[in-house]
Amino acid sequence: MVKIVRNPTFIAEMVIGSRRGYSDEQITEAEYVGFIQDWQQKLYAKTGFLLSAKVTPCQIVMAGQIEPHFEISFINYPKFLIGESELKLHIENLLRALMLEFEQNRVVLIYLDETVMFEMSPKVDPRITEYE
Repeated sequence: MVKIVRNPTFIAEMVIGSRRGYSDEQITEAEYVGFIQDWQQKLYAKTGFLLSAKVTPCQIVMAGQIEPHFEISFINYPKFLIGESELKLHIENLLRALMLEFEQNRVVLIYLDETVMFEMSPKVDPRITEYE
């Protein structure tokens, strides 16, 4: 017999750049995955909480700029359910750690009920051009 577990949908998605800062230095998928795995292990050792993540390459197209990014997405995995506020806290802590490690100035985190921008400074990538 198959057991079915249903719970309210929770989705969080962040899109993070594949360039270190506003340089041309590329960050690989393997670097992001390795950092996330290390962070997950530390979180589990400290709290017993399991946070799974999906990492998917993508591109952001913005005002003349086409930049490779990675989408990192999360669900509240039914086998290891946790309260939404605690789940958001862990995801946001991971986002901050990723920003610092990979010198990302701005990252947007999308939940079903809100979009949150994390920003280190008001600088904008010089490769973005304004439309005239």
